Amino acid sequence: MNDKIRKQSAVSNPFKFKHIASLKTIDDFDDIGPCVVLASPGMMQSG
Repeated sequence: MNDKIRKQSAVSNPFKFKHIASLKTIDDFDDIGPCVVLASPGMMQSG
């Protein structure tokens, strides 16, 4: 890790992202605007 992340990890979790969340069900999805979907290749192949 670079120095900035090392210093931040002493104060808080540098991998806790404010605007990124995982969805447990499709009912949790609010279709209010654009979004980015991150998926592993296996999830994209099977639908």
